[in-house]
Amino acid sequence: RHRVRSCWLVAPRRLLLTAVTLLFLAFTPLWYLGLGTTHPVIGWNLYVIGDIVNMNRVDTLARWAGACVPPVSSLRAMKAHCEAVTVPGNTFHRIGWGFVQGVNEFCFTGTIAWEYLRKARKGYDVEVLCDVLVRNRAEKYPALLPPHDAIVVHLRLGDDIEVQYRHTELWDGEDHRKVKNKEYFEMAIAEFPPEVKSVIITGSSVHKGYLSSNQGSVWYRNKVIDLFKSSGYTVHERWDNLPDDDFVYLASARYFLPTGGGYGGLASACVDRAKGTSIRVRGGAGQG
Repeated sequence: RHRVRSCWLVAPRRLLLTAVTLLFLAFTPLWYLGLGTTHPVIGWNLYVIGDIVNMNRVDTLARWAGACVPPVSSLRAMKAHCEAVTVPGNTFHRIGWGFVQGVNEFCFTGTIAWEYLRKARKGYDVEVLCDVLVRNRAEKYPALLPPHDAIVVHLRLGDDIEVQYRHTELWDGEDHRKVKNKEYFEMAIAEFPPEVKSVIITGSSVHKGYLSSNQGSVWYRNKVIDLFKSSGYTVHERWDNLPDDDFVYLASARYFLPTGGGYGGLASACVDRAKGTSIRVRGGAGQG
């Protein structure tokens, strides 16, 4: 029975149906309009550096291809199968990897995500990401890198903040996974090197749904700017650049403060590998 079920899961007709479904989800604007999620083109690569490197995007597609979606994935008979689909080398994992690679080949040639998929063969390969892809771009455009006498701060703007800012008390309330509160930044300031008095804040509010406003992002970044200024720092703003440009900029900082999300966490890892200083604050990206 197990062999029959496995054959059914990889039958050509099922694979064709899966491919058509994934293409629909990836390229149909109505899908994204209906859910209010990220633009189908921008969404694949805007901040997708994190989703590519940590395998989230590949694993999600592998689960879809292997029919491991609720409520099917919760069935006892499917448990072992659904645990296996995200293992590198599994047929469905290869389908997920191939599909993500194909989309990037088609839409995003020359990007960090595209090149990572070509050079790396596993998730979290920071050697490829930081030592090859970031370094090559930084050496090519040194004039576009941050000054060494400034602290670069990355804010995770867009989707999460637009939802949370309407329904929760963010700034003076509880810290959130990707959107940080006042206390987080106060703890960060306590860790800043005393000789550095310049802060560069960067982020992109484009990482949001078609129908979503950016009111939350503007509110959040103004709160952060006001706090740094009131703490005696000169603040420079750098908003809504391309994700690859932002990533190389962050990863090349001498001093870097991430907030939340895998994108900032990976930039922090690159800063560390380049012998820079990632400012560690409890609850920040990469801190657990």
